[in-house]
Amino acid sequence: MRGGVAQGFSIEEISIAFGSVYESASEVLAGLNEIKISQFCKTHGINGHYICASDEFASDLCLRAISGLSSASVAGAECLVVATHTPDFLAPATSNLVHRALGLDERVVCFDLQLFCSGFVKALFMANLLLDKFKSVLLCCVSTKSKSLDPDNLAQKASISDSASALIIRRKECEIKPSFSELSLSELACVETAPFGGYNKMVANDYVSLDNSSFFNEVFDKFPPFFKDFTGSLGAYFSDDTPCFFHLPSEFFASRLKGTLGLSDNQCVSLSLKKYANTDINNIPLNLALYVKNHASIKPKSTALLASYGTGISLNSLFCEIEFSKIKASILAEK
Repeated sequence: MRGGVAQGFSIEEISIAFGSVYESASEVLAGLNEIKISQFCKTHGINGHYICASDEFASDLCLRAISGLSSASVAGAECLVVATHTPDFLAPATSNLVHRALGLDERVVCFDLQLFCSGFVKALFMANLLLDKFKSVLLCCVSTKSKSLDPDNLAQKASISDSASALIIRRKECEIKPSFSELSLSELACVETAPFGGYNKMVANDYVSLDNSSFFNEVFDKFPPFFKDFTGSLGAYFSDDTPCFFHLPSEFFASRLKGTLGLSDNQCVSLSLKKYANTDINNIPLNLALYVKNHASIKPKSTALLASYGTGISLNSLFCEIEFSKIKASILAEK
C-alpha cells in the first residue's frame, strides 16, 4: 500500500462551533407524518441540526470556532489553513478573511484547501507536513453546506449541520510516526456528486446533488479492503484498544460500517450524531473533542486511527499518536 509517513505532531487544542440557528428534526420535517419523522430520526440517529443564518458564512464560523482557542496559541500560529468546500467567495480566500479579522501577523502564511467530507483527515496530514517548516499551524475546517442544498429536499436538509473546527497543531517528536494513505476513485467524480458551482455553468447544478446509493455502494465495496490493508501495514501498533474515528454521516451508516469492519462500539467512536447531526467535514474533529470531554480516564498517550470518505470519491486513513489527556477541547453551541 502506498502512503505517506511524516514527522510527529501534537493536537494541543480543538474548538468546535456551529451555525447559530437550531432546528429540531420535527420542525424541518413538519410536512411529514409522525411515523416518518420517527423513522428518519432513528435511521439518521439525530434529534436536530444547526444551520447558518442568512448573513452567516464560512469565515464567521471559523472565527467562532477560533474564539474557543487560547489567544496566545492563535497569535503564535505561523500558518493558517482553512479547509472548506463552502467558502464565502471564490476570491478572496477564506483564510485571508479570517487572517484579517483576527489581526494576525503579516508573516503568517495563509491558504485555503478545497476539501469535502473526507477533508479533515487529509487537512490534518497536510498540516503535519507543514510542520517541517513551521512550529505551529492553525487549522480550520468549515462547512456551511446548508446554503447549497435544495430547499425542497427536506431529508437532506434535516440531516446536515453547519459547523467549523479550529485546531492548534504543533511539531512534536513521536515514537510512532504518523502514517497516511488515500485511495482516489475519480472515475465516479461526477457521478456520486453532480457538478456544482464554479465557472462551468453549462453542466453545473444550482444545488448540491448527491447520488447516495452510488456513494454507499462504492464505499462499502472499496473501503473495507482499503482499511484492512492499511491496518495490516501497521502491524502490532493497531490493536483492539486503538480508538477509531470515522466520518459517520448517519446511525445506519455507522452501524453498517462497524459490522462490516468487525469493530466494537467501544472501539468505533460515534458520539456526535444525536445532538449535532451530520457535521460533514467536522464529524471527526467533533468526535475527537467529545471523546476528550467525555472520557475522564483517558490514557496519557495513545494511538488513534482516523478515516473518512467523500466527494471524489476519496477514501483515506491516518494513524498517529494523540495525547488525548493533554488536549484542551471546547464545543461552542447554542443548544
